[in-house]
Amino acid sequence: MKRPCPALLRSPVPCKIPAILTGGLLLASLAQAHPAANASSSSKAVHAQVPAVLVRDIETGYFQKALEKLGPDMAAHSGNADYEYRYAQALLGAGRNHKALSAIKKAISLAPRNGSYYRLMGQVYGALAQNADIFHAMGLAKSVLSSFRTAVKLDPHDPESLMDLAKYYIDAPGIVGGSLRKANKIKDSLKKIAPLDALEIQAHEDVNAHRYEKAEAVLHQAVKLDKTSHSAQKLAFLYMRRRRYSAGFKTFLSITKQTPEDIRAWYWTGRTSILSHSHYPDGIHALQHYIAAPERPDTAPSLAFAHLRLGDLYRLTGKSHQACIEYAKAKNSTGSHKRKFKFDLGKSLRKLRNSDSSNISAITSRKAFSRANCN
Repeated sequence: MKRPCPALLRSPVPCKIPAILTGGLLLASLAQAHPAANASSSSKAVHAQVPAVLVRDIETGYFQKALEKLGPDMAAHSGNADYEYRYAQALLGAGRNHKALSAIKKAISLAPRNGSYYRLMGQVYGALAQNADIFHAMGLAKSVLSSFRTAVKLDPHDPESLMDLAKYYIDAPGIVGGSLRKANKIKDSLKKIAPLDALEIQAHEDVNAHRYEKAEAVLHQAVKLDKTSHSAQKLAFLYMRRRRYSAGFKTFLSITKQTPEDIRAWYWTGRTSILSHSHYPDGIHALQHYIAAPERPDTAPSLAFAHLRLGDLYRLTGKSHQACIEYAKAKNSTGSHKRKFKFDLGKSLRKLRNSDSSNISAITSRKAFSRANCN
């Protein structure tokens, strides 16, 4: 499973190495690339395999859920490379990067010829580099490159490893091994074995070089080849990056119709409805669907933001009372402690106060908030 990112990465969260190291570019597979995007079935462990239900949790982004089940079992499978590999994926997805590094190193010690393990280790090193200072980040970047090169050496025809290495070459400065020439060489080889992945690399290079129109054209080609929603999501986020919100809305709405199980697309349909100032009924329906889902991946927007955006849509359609109720629910939902959420909620409440002064006392009442009601 692959997840979208405004910079055409595999994540709804920007995947960064410190800007001073990358020249401001986003590193695709270096920094906390979504482990689900790399949950290859090529694991060659000789012991019992991780149960399919846990693999599915990891591949669909339910990392905490997977850890709750995997954690207690690890002692009983301490010599099982596949368990250590999946455990490392879940830890990386949950942001527990140092533990992820320990787990993937143990997996490699148990199965040193498995390229998938080295690929994941490269991604863990990239995640660690996010919060490192410049000197440590440079050393970690070299570890990323070494890991990806080893992964390709062990499995020269693995598209995932080739893509990660190519994106490293595109994003990284020359001082830590960046090379467009090497990236293009990999891209040319992928055209033969995985043409869709070759298009993704081309789009990634075009975006990083600010050739947005070329990137858009490439992604349109990718959408035609892609049987999943992955390329369409990349195209939609490129539209958002360029502030073409109407085009982004149409693309996300199309995803909800073609792959309704892609829960993130429902949230972004609502969000782009707000940003494009259009299709409010569709946006309301999309966010209601998102909120009503029995569960959402760890990487999906929080319920706090979902209620906040639904409140914004009610405010924009003149339904002040319903907006107030949603804002109250947002304040009491998971994710409401985030600074970005608090800032956006404050903006929305000020707009609601300005549009409907009769609700001022209800909106500012903590009691009303706690009861999630504006009466």
